[in-house]
Amino acid sequence: MLAALMLSFAATLPIQELDARGQQPVLLQIHDVSDLAERMGPEFPARKIGTSRPVGPKGTAERGVPVLADIPLLGSLFTNSDPKTASPEHATQVAAGTRLIESTVRRHLTPQISDPHQSIGSTQAGSLVFNGTRAQHEWLKEFLTHLRSYDKLVEVEARFVRVPGERLKELGIEGNSVFPKPEDVPTLLEALKQTPKVEFMSAPRVVVLPLQRASISVLDQVRYVGDWRVETVEPGAQEVLVPEIEELETGLALDVRAVPLPGEKLALTLEAQEARLARPLVPFTEKLKTKKGEVEVAIALPDVAIQRVQTELLLQDGSTAVLVVDPSSSKDRLVIVVTVRSVAAK
Repeated sequence: MLAALMLSFAATLPIQELDARGQQPVLLQIHDVSDLAERMGPEFPARKIGTSRPVGPKGTAERGVPVLADIPLLGSLFTNSDPKTASPEHATQVAAGTRLIESTVRRHLTPQISDPHQSIGSTQAGSLVFNGTRAQHEWLKEFLTHLRSYDKLVEVEARFVRVPGERLKELGIEGNSVFPKPEDVPTLLEALKQTPKVEFMSAPRVVVLPLQRASISVLDQVRYVGDWRVETVEPGAQEVLVPEIEELETGLALDVRAVPLPGEKLALTLEAQEARLARPLVPFTEKLKTKKGEVEVAIALPDVAIQRVQTELLLQDGSTAVLVVDPSSSKDRLVIVVTVRSVAAK
């Protein structure tokens, strides 16, 4: 009831007039976005490659639950009492989805928040609480309407290319750039193909629902002896050497999320990784103490070059971004050519 009164009160304020500071007054409105938050789907941790882990029985990994602070004095107004949607999993999903929508609005709101009296927050039950000017409220309304009516899927294609550092300037690629016209991309790709020592590694493509995350990877798994231990076993209390096997994942991984915005724009959150293993694995000899003396054993020390980029892009539908990753342990540069476009849902 109080929320309805607040909304009604905000709608009756003279928003065309200016306040004493010569600025439009800041108005409070509350938007129920739980229906959009539910579309986000369950969260999952992004896959990290290039790091070793023991091989053997594994316990269930704990997944972090986002900790979301409610807006003071307002949280109790939005408590979910519907038994069909009151499960902890559903509540966590709605809270995380609302937080995602809040962060998207915060980044792309037009005009941007520029006054300490303007603010945006979210509640765990799926509401946005927004203090803003009339123009900001109109953008937010357009954004939410666009998100609810969006009936397409988003296709993301990422071409992973390894380019010698000295060749980037020759290609005109000295930093991250955007190609707004689709017809410019074939020219760029052809120039890369004609450049000596350029390696096209993979071009994973993923189709995602708006707001939802998706991951795709092209990986090799390598097992090796990472260490040894001495165990005493029966019969006869004899000592045996037991190898500790570790596993390493190398290759490419892509994690994306797309949010459609008004004006045929797509906000893309992207994390791309490459883990490259130097072969052959370098053996390392160490000595292990036993009751009978020292025993020489061999272990492997993998040399892995990891390149990772995590970024947020605002792209016009159908455009292409070129991302250059600056590795710390390689003279080669990882170049990722990312194309994002909306496609019809079949």
